[in-house]
Amino acid sequence: MLTVHKRGKRHADLLIGRIHAVRGSLGTRNEDAARRFKHKLEIALAEGCASSLWHELRTLLPRETFARFAVFVGVKEQPLPTWSDLRKVFTVFAEQRVKFGKLAESTVERYEHTFTEFEFFLSERKTTLLRDISVPLVEEFKIWRIDKDQKAEALSGCDRRGFGCGYTASHFRVGSKKRVDSKEPGSDGGQARRQSGRRRGAIYRE
Repeated sequence: MLTVHKRGKRHADLLIGRIHAVRGSLGTRNEDAARRFKHKLEIALAEGCASSLWHELRTLLPRETFARFAVFVGVKEQPLPTWSDLRKVFTVFAEQRVKFGKLAESTVERYEHTFTEFEFFLSERKTTLLRDISVPLVEEFKIWRIDKDQKAEALSGCDRRGFGCGYTASHFRVGSKKRVDSKEPGSDGGQARRQSGRRRGAIYRE
């Protein structure tokens, strides 16, 4: 029998006969919330270690309380998904999209650049679990990245917005090489030929 008592925060107490088998705080003072937690916990206890509710209860109950009930029932600890796990899955997905022509490699490169910065941001916040990456945290990252890019721009004089300094510089070098090698009118190559022709004409007139 599972009962709930109020001792500051609500506490769950599993009784087997007259023996208190497991006790633990529900992590809330709210009576309605405690009732919902108790109901889910009762179902999970009845279904045993294979119940799908244990995964949800892991996020609802205080860590120590969940551990006590999980050990009592025999629930095996499953590692919680991390940002690193998600990135590995996305890498495989992106490679498949590129292979089928649904995604450009340059787009993947931009994603990777953003992911690297996001991982650095997460390391500063000591965050690894997906459940801790909330919408407010992502919004905080956006501000963090803008501040970081503005500081980099002030130091280097390069506009990092969009693709980033390194990405823009590499494209500028490639673009410049293409213009020099081009044979189209208006390119550097065409201008060089026109200047050469003018020099030859001047020699003939002399």
